[in-house]
Amino acid sequence: MGDFADLADLSTWAATQGAGYVLVNPLHASQVVSPIEPSPYLPCSRLFLNLLYVRPEIIPEFADLDAYERSEARSARAQVAADIEAID
Repeated sequence: MGDFADLADLSTWAATQGAGYVLVNPLHASQVVSPIEPSPYLPCSRLFLNLLYVRPEIIPEFADLDAYERSEARSARAQVAADIEAID
């Protein structure tokens, strides 16, 4: 399990090993309300991004945030991860 940055790293490494593609499960949010269902086989909508897959620190505009806003973004991501962990 990882975010899009981890997927990019894995894909780059896999290409150096001769892979032509990497298969992944559906990456959209499986439900539009919390708690997000952990099953990748229960997609309800492709309109919502599962926030667990986003790493705010690599978004260019993240650097423009003040310390409080950066803290809030990290806290929100940690809360999503904790919510999903609680489901398991």
